[in-house]
Amino acid sequence: MSIRKLTYYTRDKKQKGLRVQELFCPKDLESLVRGLAFRMDARTDANIILKEDTFVELGPPDRASFTCVVISTNPKLLTDGRISVIGPDIQESAGEKLPIGQVVMVAGAGLTDDHYMELERLQYISNRLPGYMIRFAPRRMWSRVSKTAAAEGFSLEVLGRNLMALYKSRSPLVEAIEILFVTSSDSDVDELRGILIGGRKSRVEVIKEKYGCISTVDCEGCPYQAVCDRIKEIAESYAMGKNHNSQGVQPPSSGTT
Repeated sequence: MSIRKLTYYTRDKKQKGLRVQELFCPKDLESLVRGLAFRMDARTDANIILKEDTFVELGPPDRASFTCVVISTNPKLLTDGRISVIGPDIQESAGEKLPIGQVVMVAGAGLTDDHYMELERLQYISNRLPGYMIRFAPRRMWSRVSKTAAAEGFSLEVLGRNLMALYKSRSPLVEAIEILFVTSSDSDVDELRGILIGGRKSRVEVIKEKYGCISTVDCEGCPYQAVCDRIKEIAESYAMGKNHNSQGVQPPSSGTT
């Protein structure tokens, strides 16, 4: 099970002498965001942070980067509200280009594989956080933290708490959530990737291939998302019609005679 593998991974890093911070955040939504200087707002336009205004970069093209959502039907496997950070945090990394591994672990008795795409998509909205610019591609993210945000205390805890609040507010089936950040080294991030997916393609990558998409950006930030959604609707309707006909059932009437 992936969550147990992540537990062993974190324990191994501790035993090897790497610094592992464990931050325990409030579990209820109101307390989770109370007092935060940075709050996510989906109505705000995505941030643009120029290179000269950047305090730190996470997962740029020349560093390892990996992002993943892991789901479970057993909330007892998680410590709700825990954020684990392996490696340096934002405040101590001025001018650095750090690798980044980000794993969001969510659990709920009612969660199924059908919820996976929705839960994975939620992490893409985190570019609505002031002072934080993010670009996603399948299984990768490249983000920047502005100098202004860093001066006001932006940290991985701030990012993690906002992500937790987002998941808890958008998906009532989520009963527990943990987040793991890894910034220690490229090899540690690559190891994390190998543990969770190995050589398997993400579901987003599979969907992109299915519909012939060659874009390197995520669906959430793609200007053609509405077109793709419409194509998928037509394809699904067509498939449903074929299925009905193969069983001798007429598809729903279009309203014409």
